[in-house]
Amino acid sequence: MSIHYRDLLLVVLAFSLANCHLDAQQWKTDVGFTQLSSEFGSGLETGLGVSVMFAEVANGGGDYLPNVTSSNFGSKTFVYGSGPSATNSHSNSMSTNFYGSVGSIAPEVGDDPLKPVTAFEANDWINFGMGYATGSDPNLQPYAASNHSYIATLGGSFTEAVAVDLLERLDFSINQTEMTTLVGSSNSTGGQLPALWVHGYNCITVGVTDGTHAASETAPTYLYGDGRIKPEIVAPSSVTSFSTPMVASAAALLHEAGAGTDAVRSETMKAILLAGATKDEFDAWSRTPTQPLDLRFGAGELNVYNSYYIQAGGEFDGQTGVPVSSVALNGWDYEPEIIAGSDRFYELVVPENTLIDELSILLTWNMAITDADPSGSFLAVQSLADMNLTLSDSDNGFESQVVDFSDSEVDNIEHIYLKNLMPGTYHFRVNSDMDMDFGIAWRGSTQSVPMIAALGRKLLDGLGIAGSLGDTTDSDDTYYSLTPSPTSNFAKQKIDMIVVAETTVTDPGFVGFRYEASMVGGPSGDVIQQLRLFDVDNRKWEIVDVTTATNTDLVVKYSATGDISRFVNQQTGEIIAKMTWLSPGFTGSPFAWTIDVDQAGWQIAD
Repeated sequence: MSIHYRDLLLVVLAFSLANCHLDAQQWKTDVGFTQLSSEFGSGLETGLGVSVMFAEVANGGGDYLPNVTSSNFGSKTFVYGSGPSATNSHSNSMSTNFYGSVGSIAPEVGDDPLKPVTAFEANDWINFGMGYATGSDPNLQPYAASNHSYIATLGGSFTEAVAVDLLERLDFSINQTEMTTLVGSSNSTGGQLPALWVHGYNCITVGVTDGTHAASETAPTYLYGDGRIKPEIVAPSSVTSFSTPMVASAAALLHEAGAGTDAVRSETMKAILLAGATKDEFDAWSRTPTQPLDLRFGAGELNVYNSYYIQAGGEFDGQTGVPVSSVALNGWDYEPEIIAGSDRFYELVVPENTLIDELSILLTWNMAITDADPSGSFLAVQSLADMNLTLSDSDNGFESQVVDFSDSEVDNIEHIYLKNLMPGTYHFRVNSDMDMDFGIAWRGSTQSVPMIAALGRKLLDGLGIAGSLGDTTDSDDTYYSLTPSPTSNFAKQKIDMIVVAETTVTDPGFVGFRYEASMVGGPSGDVIQQLRLFDVDNRKWEIVDVTTATNTDLVVKYSATGDISRFVNQQTGEIIAKMTWLSPGFTGSPFAWTIDVDQAGWQIAD
């Protein structure tokens, strides 16, 4: 019996080696490793015992390995998956960042002889490891993390159909063994995304922090699912060949730290890495409810410090109903199955006198690939869930107000990123249109921002009938009770109260106002309540919230946007708000009503 081989695919290296050097200590500092190492010292994981793989395009001499005898790699055990090889300079630099004893943040990867570094020449791995040349099923890829710092573009025998076949094979392999797979974009800012391996669903595509890579900003995916966002993350190198193994090294470190838990599953690890990414490096990083990542910088720059603490925060199981407990500020979850049409809920509590100045939530799930040919040939069937992620404020009832959401129609990532989340109870929810497993990760950073209580008040309309302004300092069910001024016209009853305070922060980075009040004496919905803040620049009141009074405590929060310093007198620190309740008309018979104010105050931060 003869074995028929398809035409072998030849992938070419398309990365420039020019200007690729970056000081090892500098990039480690940039991605948070130096800070992490200073906190944990010798107790920090090193990647020891983590099995990794890389594929490298051979140079002109057929070489694909780093200098295995150098001090950077002399302690490593290698498996030469594609046979003997001399040194490949590109492989040497890539490997330095990935698992080098000096250059990597996972410097002991490969030091355990039982968990070697496995190396392949890229074309050999594609043709035989991925089964392309024979048409057979891909070989098992029993590696925790793998790196692919090479690309290929369409042309000749490398058609769209071939590219999709290979992408399906990689996604299938990732699902089989949960391998965290890092792939590089090309170093061209204006061209199309390369066909390999960037278009994969289950891998993580890496760019560079300065933005000089192919990205969806100019050309989104055009294979295997159009319009998706790539890359998902960037790292501080001048070329993607060497930013990609930076992320791979972080994955190796996290694989050791998370060994034995679901944190090392491909979906969860991806979520942990992307949720940890930082945005401050970019002047115009942005996302929208239907665009989960920035079109050029993805989730942002790799930050292993953040990702480490997300993973260390622990797993918190999603709930099918209202959660009975809260998650920690940093954490993750892997759900083996969410049923189509159902939800998973997570509760996050922001304590009083606290501000979450940064909240990042990242949801990921994989493209499911089924091999429909039981004979040993590979016949892929794709299945992709459409999931969404919603963050709600639950202070006025479970999921009573949507704060933000992420619902891309094409990506297998959803991302919510917010700054300046005021105190309260919040819930984030995952929903899916089909049975699927998923990973989710989140991180928050907080600062202490005490509530600034009102020091004085002026009633323009209405009367105080019980309690005092001092009862509005805390949310404690002690009330300052107000009633409208006497009038014979029930349809024109009104309470108008100005409250004044002072702050020492005269050039703020955040201004928020929160009040809590309830109506006594009538049905909810018949009395309108308004919040105005005084604009000291324009000397006028600005309406910032309008709602209706309810018969239970209703919490109103407002976070200023734009030129927020307009609400603070920079000379005196004076801040002024006006709360108004009025009855423009009644749906039923006129009634007498009062307002119980439980809390009113500002949060102001630098």
